[in-house]
Amino acid sequence: MSVSFTVKGLRRTVLAGISCEISRGEVVGIVGRSGTGKTTLLNTLGGILRPGTGRILLDGQSFDRPTKKVITVFQDYGQALLPWRTVRRNVSLGIEREFSRTQVAERVARALAMTHLEGNADDLPWQLSGGMQQRVQIARALVMEPEVLLLDEPFGALDAMTRAALQDDLLKLQRETGFTVVFITHDVDEAVYLADRILVLGGSPANIVREVVSGLPRERDQLDTRESSRFIAARRSLADELRDERS
Repeated sequence: MSVSFTVKGLRRTVLAGISCEISRGEVVGIVGRSGTGKTTLLNTLGGILRPGTGRILLDGQSFDRPTKKVITVFQDYGQALLPWRTVRRNVSLGIEREFSRTQVAERVARALAMTHLEGNADDLPWQLSGGMQQRVQIARALVMEPEVLLLDEPFGALDAMTRAALQDDLLKLQRETGFTVVFITHDVDEAVYLADRILVLGGSPANIVREVVSGLPRERDQLDTRESSRFIAARRSLADELRDERS
């Protein structure tokens, strides 16, 4: 597929010749230098943007607009949450008109439990830490019971300890639910730790210039995994590719 924009009367192609297949239950990272088109690709996968040429297929069916099967978690959690709604009501936002109060309550309770937010259900967003606010966003996605979760730099603004905890939470949730994950990151270590496979965007217009397979087992540990030979090899391969792309 390709994606183009018109800016000040000039047509600019951001992505061209993008072709990839993502399997059900896979965790895929997208990396590349700033301005390459990573967010554009993610927004196209989510139906927020329409490709100029080509198609996005989900379970063999073409779609070009947002669908409840594919939910995006944005980087700016502070702007994504409604400040006048409690945690519980932020999480319920996407399903309030579809289900009965009992069904909504059940789904929300389950999502809050999965993200360790049961004790904060009646708090307002400003009363939470950055990591907890991001958990609210993830819970709001989980309550929709999506097939695919798209994450745009989900942990980039968080401190190292909170980031590590949320990385492990995300992997645990993926194992429990089986949803597919596609995420953007600028952090090479995060890409290798989370992903089964990392796609490197490069060029102008951008294309997928390299694919790095981590080869790591699904059960991962912040210390043991990062010290393993497979992690180190995948990290080196990815870092070398990004360095060559910058040069």
